[in-house]
Amino acid sequence: MKRLTANIEIGRFRLRSISSATIESAWDQITDKCSLVMPQKLRWKGKPISDGSVFKIGDSVKVELGYNDENAEVFSGVLVKIN
Repeated sequence: MKRLTANIEIGRFRLRSISSATIESAWDQITDKCSLVMPQKLRWKGKPISDGSVFKIGDSVKVELGYNDENAEVFSGVLVKIN
């Protein structure tokens, strides 16, 4: 049975799982777009990741997705917004 796996790098941080990922890529768009949803209660050193103190605008982003740890890079870019 196949198991979904992920490797996400944002700046100096590496994540092994997320809640969801949406990637938009089309020939008529100037750039690709990737939206990542992470658990709201995710914290690093007691700080919530959603307040902008952990991830910074301009951090590099690399997303690898696949099955059973055989991941392929599906997005590479820069962090432009934190909700």
